[in-house]
Amino acid sequence: MKTFTAVLSALSLATVAFAQSAQIGYPTEGTSVTAGSTLNVDIIRPNTISSSEEVGIVLGLSSCNQRACFAPNLTMGTVLYNGDFDPQFGDENQPHQNFTIEIPSDFTKGSAQLNFAHFYLLGASLAPSLENSSVNITIV
Repeated sequence: MKTFTAVLSALSLATVAFAQSAQIGYPTEGTSVTAGSTLNVDIIRPNTISSSEEVGIVLGLSSCNQRACFAPNLTMGTVLYNGDFDPQFGDENQPHQNFTIEIPSDFTKGSAQLNFAHFYLLGASLAPSLENSSVNITIV
């Protein structure tokens, strides 16, 4: 019975953590972006059922032309934003924040990966938490 309770507790915590995951809302997979242009990145932070305190985010860009891109937990690539994250409710159903980043004019054209890292403190104990994800885009 203790094993069942432990497994159930672990699954519940994993479900809660997954449900709270921030993610890139825009750009979406396959979006084409011109080198040297600006890009509006929308980060969605679903409303949470447990308390959390935002620390910050990082947005980076990796070229995927010569080899497959590394997972965002291994590298951010060229860092395009590193700073505060303060998602707010707008017309959308979930809190979010928009960031305008500049794609370097000399960035390698072709397949690329927009990387995202999110650091926050979770729960009453303010446990440090880090999550990351990515979206595949094309630099033209």
